[in-house]
Amino acid sequence: MSKIAFLNDLEVKKLALECASSSQSVGWAVEDADEQRRECAARFGLSESLLNLFSHAFHIPYGADAAKKLSTALEAIEPGADTLTLVRNWVLGIWESDVKQHVLGTTAEAPAVELIRLLRASEVEPIPREAWRRARGGVGELIGADPELDPALELLIAMGWDLAGSPRSTTDIWNAWEAMTTVPVNRAAGWAQPSQDEVIQAVRDAHIAIYEKVGAPPQDAERAREFQARSNEMVNAELEAKGFLTRFEDLQNHLNTTLVPAMIVWRGRADDSIFDACRSARPAQ
Repeated sequence: MSKIAFLNDLEVKKLALECASSSQSVGWAVEDADEQRRECAARFGLSESLLNLFSHAFHIPYGADAAKKLSTALEAIEPGADTLTLVRNWVLGIWESDVKQHVLGTTAEAPAVELIRLLRASEVEPIPREAWRRARGGVGELIGADPELDPALELLIAMGWDLAGSPRSTTDIWNAWEAMTTVPVNRAAGWAQPSQDEVIQAVRDAHIAIYEKVGAPPQDAERAREFQARSNEMVNAELEAKGFLTRFEDLQNHLNTTLVPAMIVWRGRADDSIFDACRSARPAQ
């Protein structure tokens, strides 16, 4: 499996850009199978971990904005760049910018530093699976001791894998990095995940109960709008009867005014981190 960007060929890069923008191409979308992504990676000289990161972070082909992000990332990579090192440097960048500050000076410092040492060393030597397992275990043993530290520890565990042998780890890293933003914001507002899940489940149950009564919406557009408005009123009444309407409205307010703005800021930083890693990628030494 080549990790040399575009097989060191500008024409292959042009073809990759064309394929990435086509709705007929496979391997770029988050819902594509691993084998399709593997074949796409081999065809264009991209490490599987990088292509997995692109497909998950940019959610191709959902919308012009996502397609533009993928194009921006691919354009930034020079033919011949080492795309596995690119991903490793992206991960190390997250450690430096967002994780290290949380663990230094805590009981997690030693196991965290050891895990990052393995990640750096993996660029020049194979790391035994057992070493990765021990490193993840050393961090995992500390989860639960300090809830405020847990998001950083979960992210470190996601980082503790061989990027070549476990390309899907970039998905876990992305998700855990996102959680480092969502978990503290939700906790500070009194909306820890179990509380959100309880309200969301109540909303689902209310929708199911109402749709069982009123049936499927009509095909006519105007009647369908009237149907939806009436159904929403019935759902709200069901939620109020069960004592969830006020909590549902409070959750919506939290999401719209607090969580979404925080996530927009994080998403901008996260996207830029990928673009910066792509621009900085160089050929293997």
